Amino acid sequence: MRRQRKLFMVQGIVTSLVITACSSSPGPVVEPPKPAPASLEAPQTEPEKLEFSPACSQWDPSGLEWRELVDFSSNTVSDSSGVEVVLSRSSLPRAGATRYNTGIEICPGFLWIVTHAGESRFISLTDQTWSKGPTLETSGSIENIAASGVESGGEVWGFRGSVASGDWLYLSDAVVDTQAKCIRVDVHRVAISGLLAKDNSTTVVYESKPCVDYTSDRRAKTPIKIHMGGALAYSAERDELYVTMGDFHLGVGFAREVADRVVFMADGEIVEVGTPNEIFDDPKEARTKQFLAQIL
Repeated sequence: MRRQRKLFMVQGIVTSLVITACSSSPGPVVEPPKPAPASLEAPQTEPEKLEFSPACSQWDPSGLEWRELVDFSSNTVSDSSGVEVVLSRSSLPRAGATRYNTGIEICPGFLWIVTHAGESRFISLTDQTWSKGPTLETSGSIENIAASGVESGGEVWGFRGSVASGDWLYLSDAVVDTQAKCIRVDVHRVAISGLLAKDNSTTVVYESKPCVDYTSDRRAKTPIKIHMGGALAYSAERDELYVTMGDFHLGVGFAREVADRVVFMADGEIVEVGTPNEIFDDPKEARTKQFLAQIL
């Protein structure tokens, strides 16, 4: 990784995929699924095939205990061009949290999903079964704390988004740092080989700066209500990891300090894009000027 770029979205919040866990039963123990082929023949219309870690070809899922997913159903639909797509759905396995915040196809035919608190599961798409994964540790507190400047606790804090590249998985983490009394976004790097072996080791490779103080009088009047961000993207061409942070509760001062580029959005549309100085000191669009006049 050469560098990380930060993009701040004013009046826009980037959200991660949210999968709800509704299972009322863990389901019976079943035979472990067979590994899916490491690579599949893709139609010529496909631009490229997914690249998975070489660790997938050495992983033996039969060493795990697998249980059936409940409420499973599947049906086939066709799009306007006649291409058939199989849609499957089921209740996800119960976890300590009320939902899973992010998930990714970590090996061919296998999803890995994780809650905000780091509790994870493997899902076999071909066998409709699941197995326990490792429990990862977040950087900050995910419990309610006695601080008027932040509405802490709950699924909006902790692990938020995920992206894979080669042998590595990257996880964003919305951090409430109770020692430094501030909030930030961390990015954890996890070896996919270790994850498959149920190793819970992670390495923090990025911390957003500044860590935003939640103890000031100003912050008590407008507490930080939700996470700072967490959307991740990776460019293989540039070998760059991108971290998107966007939460209007942090204020425009935070945007000026941490962002390389600022995006002003209104009614779901991008109005203006520029550097912090361009947007805050010399905006071009009337809607941007009107908005800034109301808050500055």
